[in-house]
Amino acid sequence: MLYNLRIRPFPLLFLQIQPSQLPGEQDSVSHVYLEVVSKHFSKSKKIPLTYDNGFLFIHTDKPVYTPDQSVKVRVYSLNDDLKPAKRETVLTFIDPEGSEVDIIEENDYTGIISFPDFKIPSNPKYGVWTIKAKYKKDFSTTGTAYFEIKEYVLPRFSVSIEPESNFIGFKNFKNFEITVKARYFYNKVVPDAEVYVFFGLREDIKEDQKEMMPKAMQVTTLINGVARVTFDSETAAKELSYESLEELNDKYLYVAVTVTESSGGFSEEAEIPGIKYVLSPYTLNLVATPLFLKPGIPFSIKVQVKDSLEQLVGGVPVTLTAQTVDVNQETSDLEPKRSVTHTTDGVASFVVNLPSEVTALNFNVKTDAPELPEENQASKEYQAVAYSSLSQSYIYIAWTENYKPMLVGEFLNIIVTPKSPYIDKITHYNYLILSKGKIVQYGTKEKFLHSSYQNINIAVTQNMVPSARLLVYYIVTGEQTAELVADSVWINIEEKCGNQLEVHLSPGADIYSPGQTVSLDMVTKADSWVTLAAVDSAVYGVQERVKRPMQRVKSIPVVTIG
Repeated sequence: MLYNLRIRPFPLLFLQIQPSQLPGEQDSVSHVYLEVVSKHFSKSKKIPLTYDNGFLFIHTDKPVYTPDQSVKVRVYSLNDDLKPAKRETVLTFIDPEGSEVDIIEENDYTGIISFPDFKIPSNPKYGVWTIKAKYKKDFSTTGTAYFEIKEYVLPRFSVSIEPESNFIGFKNFKNFEITVKARYFYNKVVPDAEVYVFFGLREDIKEDQKEMMPKAMQVTTLINGVARVTFDSETAAKELSYESLEELNDKYLYVAVTVTESSGGFSEEAEIPGIKYVLSPYTLNLVATPLFLKPGIPFSIKVQVKDSLEQLVGGVPVTLTAQTVDVNQETSDLEPKRSVTHTTDGVASFVVNLPSEVTALNFNVKTDAPELPEENQASKEYQAVAYSSLSQSYIYIAWTENYKPMLVGEFLNIIVTPKSPYIDKITHYNYLILSKGKIVQYGTKEKFLHSSYQNINIAVTQNMVPSARLLVYYIVTGEQTAELVADSVWINIEEKCGNQLEVHLSPGADIYSPGQTVSLDMVTKADSWVTLAAVDSAVYGVQERVKRPMQRVKSIPVVTIG
């Protein structure tokens, strides 16, 4: 393919290749060569191709079926911009032994594809079946969902286990409280029941193998839907020859509960696969912090704190100690700094002012939680090295809102500070915003004459959700050659439904009676398609670990180049 193009100053050019333009069958071409030729320069680049485009989510009405039922299924088909893909889609139903039982094709007119009900065949194979979705042509994108076929009876009531924490450390090693709750599916508590609590140890939470601790089993009474037990890890673990928290570090406590009604004698069960034993309840990692310095320009450090289940933790004090290294390898200690993690993203932010002659920065980040002794604080050490610029030119982006999550419609206000021997030759700042692997916005701002810094305001738009990277750069022409000088920041944007869908039940109540009429009011933008599903929540009690279908739809993987 050959294009003749007229390029304006500071351009961005978009070229799109469709699968139909490529020779051979799907996936037969792995790379294309892009060559740009002009009277000023010539350049070529080998670019890899991917035939994955968009997302396919399969939604079934239930996670488990009996042999005499049918599977209701629909597919959400979205392109890379999370808009309706409108591509013909193929569904394949596969039994537990891997045999393809049925294949169905349907056209997509709205991005929501309703398929005919899949009638479970007579004498089916029991176990977990697989549904695979793919596009009929051009793209290799696939989606997968699972459902189980078995004989079952809906549970009489639900049982939930609520540990006081998702980890066990030195503070609760001897006294760890566990709350058991039982509730009927029509939203009334189980008034009276016997509760049996069993404990074990696991090396790996992903494996079923565990060592039970029979002597640690406890029996208690559930009253008005609630029962509480206290577990002593120090005493119980001695049954398996473990003597301390250090020996149990990174292992998991397994908890299983059986609740038996005092009146009807019906029993239901629940379990927690693993509560982790940890020496420190926290882990530290850097986020949006490239380990490259720009001499003479402030260095931003962002530390994210998570708990043992990889959940973000706010309100945790974090300290930073740092040491600079100059060109003569001489070190200099900087004044320690302290920050507290934000409640929304678990991030503590620091800014370190660097001298012009710095070549490296050694720094340590450490939690400073007042309830933890020194040996149980989490800490990590890093080294950042100076970026080498041919023209000794740099740029720094400062974010005045301290890296807060943004909302669509707000304005991102940044301060751009350049440093260069050729600063008078800088005429423009250029910026790109990348989200989900694509450039979604770009622009050029004229540099203020004789200004050492400059404010730039950028509107946050829907196509940046859920996160984006802002790249700002300028071009300098020194004595020998031109150099592109850039800096970037990561932007978190709170996820909102693009059509701002609101759902209300009328009358508003926590409990509804059988036979009662309930109105469902939905408000959204015009020309929107809305799908509905109503499922007896007791079905999910049959398979406790199953993820709800709409949770799968919302768990969209995000790829952003930066």
